[in-house]
Amino acid sequence: MYDEAGRHTSLGYGSSQHFDKWWDETKYNWKAHSWALALSCSTYFDIWWNPKRYNWGDASWALAQYCHMYFDIWWDENKFSWKIDAWALAKFCSNHFDKWWNIHKYPVEHVKYLEIYCSEYKNKWQMLKLYANLL
Repeated sequence: MYDEAGRHTSLGYGSSQHFDKWWDETKYNWKAHSWALALSCSTYFDIWWNPKRYNWGDASWALAQYCHMYFDIWWDENKFSWKIDAWALAKFCSNHFDKWWNIHKYPVEHVKYLEIYCSEYKNKWQMLKLYANLL
């Protein structure tokens, strides 16, 4: 469960079973496995969630995909990895569109996800698509 340095190594990385027994916020490898908490332990979100430790750069997508029901708790537009993970907001958090939409941060490369998952908000994002078409 823990390596020589006392870091959490495997559980949480795929299992919420016995979460209460293995979870230790100070020993968990947040950098490598933040995504696994969102994937496997969303039921325990209120216990493990720590925006200061969470690896936003590598695992923003996992929050959008597996913890969308806690969107109002974890959402931080300044920490979210827009360039890489904005597609996940469109796909999994479209019902929160008005909270996360930012034409200046949403990458043009992800417009296709807006077309598929956020068509009801087209009047808000269509300028971004027009810009994408010019590129």
